[in-house]
Amino acid sequence: MTTSVDFWFDPLCPWCWATSRWVLAAAEVRPLEITWHPMSLGILNAPTEPNEQLEQFSELARGPIRVLTAVNAQESNDRVAALYTAVGARFHHSDHGLLAPTRRPDGPGILAGLVAALPDAPLLIEEALEETGLAADYVKAFSDSSWDAVIRESHDQVPAGDQTQELIGVPTISVDGSAALFGPVISHYPDGEKAGKLWDAFATLALEPTFFELKRVTDRPIPLD
Repeated sequence: MTTSVDFWFDPLCPWCWATSRWVLAAAEVRPLEITWHPMSLGILNAPTEPNEQLEQFSELARGPIRVLTAVNAQESNDRVAALYTAVGARFHHSDHGLLAPTRRPDGPGILAGLVAALPDAPLLIEEALEETGLAADYVKAFSDSSWDAVIRESHDQVPAGDQTQELIGVPTISVDGSAALFGPVISHYPDGEKAGKLWDAFATLALEPTFFELKRVTDRPIPLD
């Protein structure tokens, strides 16, 4: 029996990138049907009081997911997945990815690094659109704030069962329509049967209505590409 997987993502997040690669690997050994949904860290982290750097981040961070949202609105799910893969590879490669400096101990830090790097994102997105055979005009969505309303609608679709919805960030995953979970957050994605076994464990927890949360009592490791 095929399991439906609703996966909310933002291409900016390296942990979401790692989790998405694991879920795709799991889908090679388990009957999973993955549907990709946009979620914006820029919208979720919009400042509630004056903060110039956070305001810059909030606006710039919306650009890449706006493009994915535009593609999601007009293309097949498979093409959304292909573009996410192409963009994510350009953003998160450990050596030359656009966002790699934000993950280095001697780097500028996550927020400052993102603000510095994101103005160059449209060029990489144009490359990704060409690689995946999608129209170059989709890159115009990067600076088109009208897509923010569509992203917020996607946020509203995250299932919360009979509880109050409280979005944290990405990855957010719902299994067979169950109340969604934030995570799992992984630093390296397995493949083959190991990916399948990790999926089995996650799905068991996701489908258990009494389960709420797990978190390690250690620092979060930097994800590997």
